[in-house]
Amino acid sequence: MGRPKVHYIDTRILFLQAAVVVLAVILGVSYLRWTKVTEVQFSSGEFKSSWEITDKDTIREIAREVKAASQIKGTVPEEIYVMKLFSRRETREYIFASPEVIYDVKGGRCLNPPGQLCRLLDKAAKELRLRSPYGDLLEWEDAQRLLLPGEKVKISDLDTGKSFMAVRKGGYSHADIKPLTENDSNVIREIFGGTWCWKKRAVVVQTGGIKFAAALTGMPHLQSGESGCFDLRLPLAGDRNKGDTVACRLMYYKASGRLDEILQEANPSETILLLFTAIDQMDWQSARLMLTSLEGAKGDKLKKLIGVSVLNLNEKNDLVFRLAVSVSFTDGPYNDRRNLVVRLRQNKETGAYLAEPGFLDVLFAGE
Repeated sequence: MGRPKVHYIDTRILFLQAAVVVLAVILGVSYLRWTKVTEVQFSSGEFKSSWEITDKDTIREIAREVKAASQIKGTVPEEIYVMKLFSRRETREYIFASPEVIYDVKGGRCLNPPGQLCRLLDKAAKELRLRSPYGDLLEWEDAQRLLLPGEKVKISDLDTGKSFMAVRKGGYSHADIKPLTENDSNVIREIFGGTWCWKKRAVVVQTGGIKFAAALTGMPHLQSGESGCFDLRLPLAGDRNKGDTVACRLMYYKASGRLDEILQEANPSETILLLFTAIDQMDWQSARLMLTSLEGAKGDKLKKLIGVSVLNLNEKNDLVFRLAVSVSFTDGPYNDRRNLVVRLRQNKETGAYLAEPGFLDVLFAGE
């Protein structure tokens, strides 16, 4: 009987095979971690807002649905909303104007999102609009259906960010609103610098998940037998909008984030009227958009200004205007007539006209 055959196992091969398997697992896990989407962010430059998804299941669902989206023919959509998918490997960017079509910026292709992603994109668009400091530019005839008598609304001042609650009491071509509580009334007073006045502020009204732009006047008055009501105005439709003052129009467009539109469309004379309207309303956030610089606009001088109105306006020569204004200050003089020379420049990129600030020295002389 012969000796049993001995089988030798080369442990080096086993070790090498095990090492290959381990390395493959490590590389696979590393790749998954490298390519795994860990964050999704939505943003809108138009609405100045952003929204970050933090739920891990939702993030995985978005990544899966984007991968499953089918390529379609189409043009690059208007960039209203942006969706970014972040991973360790890269950041993928998609833009869309409506949920039905998204554009893969890196891939240069249009995609049709599956149903679940389409619904989430629609939700994101609504969320970004709600998170925006601005409101939609609605006409009064449409907005009054959302602002029925007795309706409670949240109103936010665009510049200060302060908000208060109010209820509509009446009004025909505008809404007469009353603050709900004494604290809400105090907030309104703070918004107008601590004193009641006939100035107007750019505000955003929120009700029923919809936000729209409006102009709020800071003087309480009597309405339907109730004191402490305030005028809330919105753009009027058609020929009726001729009744809107320049100050109201300024506030409507400011509250909707579209002030640059009327500034770019305004001719030189209209630009000067818009500029002095902003100064009269003590709205230096808007005025600075119409000035080459804020030189001459000093804090102490601004606080003493009560108001300014343009009496006449004449063009001396190309983009140089002579105008007479009436200006009043808290410590006097009151209704003081002053002659100003305002020089404009045209921004070659936007087409808007800007005023050199030299006239401010004459406007605030003696203050």
